[in-house]
Amino acid sequence: MRQIALLPSGCLLGSQNTILYYCDDYILYASSLAVYVLNPKTFQVEKILTNTQKAITSISVSPLSKDILAVSTSDGAVTTWNISDEQIISRANLNQSVSVAFDPFNQNICAIISLVNVRLLLW
Repeated sequence: MRQIALLPSGCLLGSQNTILYYCDDYILYASSLAVYVLNPKTFQVEKILTNTQKAITSISVSPLSKDILAVSTSDGAVTTWNISDEQIISRANLNQSVSVAFDPFNQNICAIISLVNVRLLLW
């Protein structure tokens, strides 16, 4: 089977958060329920990362390691992935809609912002 077109599914048009990321190694695009990993030279989908039941609210790539991705969802789940291995590193559930961002100086810390009861958590 050969990919002939890229048709984004479940595009989050109203999202204020990061749902697209680009670097020399890959392009990450978050649709409603999955993160697509594309080759930036060919635009071919190489991997699909999915393990969510609710809409993705944001994605964040570690500033110190391009292989570490954090994904947050509207049901409060925050999942960190190893992109190369397509493996989940860790998962937390806060039972409310959240957004996530990596600390720019420490790849082991994520800031999680609750979108319901406005508060900041470090994970």
